[in-house]
Amino acid sequence: MTDFYNLYAEGKWWLSGGYVSPAHSFSYPFAYPPTSLPLFGFFAQFNFGLAAQLWTAMGLAAFFVAVLSVTAALKPIRRQLFVPIAALLFFTSYALRTELQLGQINLFVASLTMISLVAQRSNYSRVSATFLAVGALLKGPPVLFLLYFVVFRRDLRYLVHFLESAGAILGISFLVVPIQLYWLWIVNIVPNLFVSAGMPINESVTGAISMSGLGYLTPLVFVAGLCLFAAFAYRVCLCGLVKNGKEMSPTADAMFLMNSIVILLLGTRSWPQDYVWVILPTALFLSALVVGNVKTSYFTVVCLSAFLFNFDSYPLFMYYLSQYTTHSFLPYVQLIGTSLVGGLLMIPCLILLFIRPQAILQPHR
Repeated sequence: MTDFYNLYAEGKWWLSGGYVSPAHSFSYPFAYPPTSLPLFGFFAQFNFGLAAQLWTAMGLAAFFVAVLSVTAALKPIRRQLFVPIAALLFFTSYALRTELQLGQINLFVASLTMISLVAQRSNYSRVSATFLAVGALLKGPPVLFLLYFVVFRRDLRYLVHFLESAGAILGISFLVVPIQLYWLWIVNIVPNLFVSAGMPINESVTGAISMSGLGYLTPLVFVAGLCLFAAFAYRVCLCGLVKNGKEMSPTADAMFLMNSIVILLLGTRSWPQDYVWVILPTALFLSALVVGNVKTSYFTVVCLSAFLFNFDSYPLFMYYLSQYTTHSFLPYVQLIGTSLVGGLLMIPCLILLFIRPQAILQPHR
């Protein structure tokens, strides 16, 4: 629980009022928005052992609530497929195992994002925006799902609901979190977050760019990549939406999964545990493909991508391959995480679904 210890310590610092000391510098690597401090402070009231258990229970409980909410919103045939697929991905996930060992917040925030998806599909736009705002103010990446909720769905009202919810939460937080901490966070931390970490465990495209010595380009790659995805999402036809809004076609499920993967591939710090974000979106998409009339070859490639998401980031066969060969490039290949490979494989599959759906469908007999 090494990562949770850091969050626990920040909660202790906030409870003690240590931020009033002029010697304190609110600085990186604490990358969480100041609105997260009351949550960390709540757990810091307990001894560390109990706090760690409660923290893990909170993440797992949120995940199961998300599973139940998605399941309840699906039609029976999808429901019978989604639950076992989600369970399979859950129990075989290397990212989840790492998440629980480190005590990160990704599982909790990803679950809030999935609950916001269910609320939006059930025509509770304001509730959905509130859950998304809570997730974004605990850890920033959920804000990028506005590309799905606003751009893809062309729903400016959702953006208004999100801004209202975020503004209300921020206003309430000012009662307990000094406003100067927000300024210190914006000045000292946010600029660092746009430059990708050049580390082998950073399983993103920007991480690979940074490791090659071009880290100064990663902010541009991040912004340009998001703009390209936004343009693609905006152009995608929404004819897959069922009129009652409670059920969506594989196209919409694919776009939500694509949004998740794009965030991870472009992220400046996509650690192995961050790939818990794709567990439920992948299960949702796979269940749609099973009931759909798609080609076996397409489904196989998608399943391979999902397998790579859940696989150990540094497989043993790459270790032996690099040990018994003399090719100079293999040590670098060994450092490529399988989650990154899975993401790069899944993106073309999802794009194909949008631009050539007839290419993945079984021919009618």
